[in-house]
Amino acid sequence: MEMKRLLLEFRDVYLGYRGEVVLPSVNLLIEEGDFIGIVGPNGAGKTTLLRAIAGVLKPMKGQVIIHKPNLSLGYVPQRSLLEETYPLTAMEVVSMGLYKRVGVLRSVRKFEKKAREVLRVVGLEEMEKKLYRELSGGQKQKVLLARALVSEPEILLLDEPITDLDIASQKSMLDFLTHLNKEKGITILLVSHLLDVVAERAEKIVMLGDGKVVSGKRDEMLSPGMLREFFGLPRRGA
Repeated sequence: MEMKRLLLEFRDVYLGYRGEVVLPSVNLLIEEGDFIGIVGPNGAGKTTLLRAIAGVLKPMKGQVIIHKPNLSLGYVPQRSLLEETYPLTAMEVVSMGLYKRVGVLRSVRKFEKKAREVLRVVGLEEMEKKLYRELSGGQKQKVLLARALVSEPEILLLDEPITDLDIASQKSMLDFLTHLNKEKGITILLVSHLLDVVAERAEKIVMLGDGKVVSGKRDEMLSPGMLREFFGLPRRGA
């Protein structure tokens, strides 16, 4: 079996806010090509962990080790966190993902060309001039995904990307993420409170609950004992 390249590592990391620990002693390995699902009840710290992986939240204690120089990450926040009162078009929202590279790009035309290419990839090339706030829920989520993809990340972090989407839009989004993972080699970390979604798509699972963080391969993490411990689900036959 071919060994995967280690990209990012958490060693006994403590995470929290204003001196209060939310997640103690997090140990996690993220390898090239992983599809990792992060699950747990509301308030368990799923977004906190994702923000720490993205480098937005600094650890209170422990080490976050980046094993690949210049590792690039794309972050797709919950859709509800984007302010919709501003009259931004789909292209303008996607272009936000390139702001850090403005100095590298030689012209606004190149800037727009890249954003347009990614909108085409997610199937929204006809929506580039439409206001973001006028799009459907599924289209908005694809625009946020395009904003993350436009910088060509090696790791894609998604916080509840299918919340409030209808069943068809959920499947479309998850199929596209699977394509990015299998065909493009992008490492995916998907936060969801929907255990069945994670169980179907992820190869590794991180479970959070009662201040604990446990990770492992899908079959191991979906054992009856683990499900009962984290979600209160009974053992089969119990």
